[in-house]
Amino acid sequence: MLSQVQLASSQMVIYLEGVLRDNHVRGAEINFERGDLRGLGRELQEQILNLTRSTISRALSNIDVEVQGGRGESYRDANLEGAKLDGGNFSGRNMKNAVMTNVSALACNFSGANLKDAFLEGGNFEGSNFSGANLKSVMAERVRFVGCNLTGANLRDANLEHADLTGARLMGANLYGANLTGATLPNGEEFQRESDLMRYHASHEGGRRIHVEISTDDDDDEKPKREPPLPPMPPAPPMPPDRY
Repeated sequence: MLSQVQLASSQMVIYLEGVLRDNHVRGAEINFERGDLRGLGRELQEQILNLTRSTISRALSNIDVEVQGGRGESYRDANLEGAKLDGGNFSGRNMKNAVMTNVSALACNFSGANLKDAFLEGGNFEGSNFSGANLKSVMAERVRFVGCNLTGANLRDANLEHADLTGARLMGANLYGANLTGATLPNGEEFQRESDLMRYHASHEGGRRIHVEISTDDDDDEKPKREPPLPPMPPAPPMPPDRY
């Protein structure tokens, strides 16, 4: 835009110089010198540029940056503390160990994302989709999961102390070993005992529901290393015949 303004100003000066030459040819009186015309063009150009810069600055100051990216983009160990992520799409992304304390993440899509060991304390995730997400061992104290879809999510060993799960869907969620002290359940009541989760068809300590946990490629450092197979043992040599 600035280049276009400079070009337009230069073209205007050339045009005015042409008008000046025509008036000289016709004998008209000119009350300013050609150098003054150049100065007029530069001054006008600077004024237009300053106006353009201020306009661009005002426009940029009102722009909200939205975090958006392709599926599979990694946010592992990212520091997103206090960020505004409302409406963001993080489906299938690696967000292991990410710091997301006190974030605003309303109506986000975290379906299938890997949030293992992430720090979510004090965050507001109201209306977000966590279906099938890996939330194992997350720190989620005082988190608002109001109206969230946690269907099939892995919340094993998660710290959900004083979390608000009002209206959340927990069918098939794995809450084995999770800390729900002071948490608000989907029906608005405070968590009292493990059996409270049965009404929401979530797996819990002492339950019989089977949960298969699939590790991702990003957890290779935690996978047991597969040892190469041992070579086959050579056959034992035959025993010499007994001569006696």
